[in-house]
Amino acid sequence: MMLTRLFFLTALLLFVSACGPTESTGSQSSGETVDWPALKTLDHQVIEMEALMNMENTADLLAQQVGRVLGTMSTLQAGGVPANVKQPELVEQKMEELRALALEIQQSADNLGEAPLAALHPLVADVMEAAGMPHVHDEHEHDHHHDHDHDH
Repeated sequence: MMLTRLFFLTALLLFVSACGPTESTGSQSSGETVDWPALKTLDHQVIEMEALMNMENTADLLAQQVGRVLGTMSTLQAGGVPANVKQPELVEQKMEELRALALEIQQSADNLGEAPLAALHPLVADVMEAAGMPHVHDEHEHDHHHDHDHDH
């Protein structure tokens, strides 16, 4: 009788553990980090651009930085999306938004207003989040939230 109970409990335990929660069927396995150098570069360049936007008498430097940002955006688009992103459909949607924003910035290159430029950093952060990448800035050494102004 004791052996039967032990066998039954062992079988039940195995059954319950087999039916327990499983890893999501998404393309990213747990612990896997998405490596997307062009997106990281774009994030840092956009931070530098924002700093220039907050400073006076930096129009020439801002124009140069916007050129670098647009170049990196082009590289990002040409490189495609890594296969192991967390939410591929959302990443593709955000990448399309980045394409449209890049076009808007290019068309307004003679008059670099803050509206299209200010939209870049939150959008880059959204792409990083959807991809499953940490969005951390070295200057702060913590996750970067976008509900405040940047002073860096």
